[in-house]
Amino acid sequence: MSWTVPEQIRLTMVHQMEIRQEPGLTRSNTRESWCLVRRPDHGELRAVLKCGRCGREGVFVIQDLATTKRLRRGPMARSLASAVVLIGIVAALWIIGFTDGDITLQVLAFPASLLFLPIGVYLLASPSSNIGVRPPESVYFKTDTVREGLSYVTRNSRRGEGLACSGNAKPAA
Repeated sequence: MSWTVPEQIRLTMVHQMEIRQEPGLTRSNTRESWCLVRRPDHGELRAVLKCGRCGREGVFVIQDLATTKRLRRGPMARSLASAVVLIGIVAALWIIGFTDGDITLQVLAFPASLLFLPIGVYLLASPSSNIGVRPPESVYFKTDTVREGLSYVTRNSRRGEGLACSGNAKPAA
């Protein structure tokens, strides 16, 4: 996730029609309806997007720039503090272990590096995935799974209705 807050947001309603599981392969048949929305200047914006398959209307709540930054501030601070602590532990083990000559700290430095450094780098690279959008609740329909040859196919009990209808939001490309 980016350090910046996106100005344009892509809202998507995804209707999942069926899942087909074959040996070593899983396919999902979906229908998408999407639109691009600009973040409001002040307050919040309620954007309604209609699913192109079932007609369900999903209400997305989009926060303004200041509110989104405020919502991201806490997770970003915790992420950065955790990264500094993890990288600091590794650095301390290496410095103290090899300058002081303590074999215990020298032995601990290698596994700590393998464990803590990737986690610390990940925390530095992706501080928060909050883009200030609350998507609508997902709807799940009653399903049946049947075997067709070597495949297992999950479909809705009522033909053509689908498995689920959900909404998501991500930064516009």
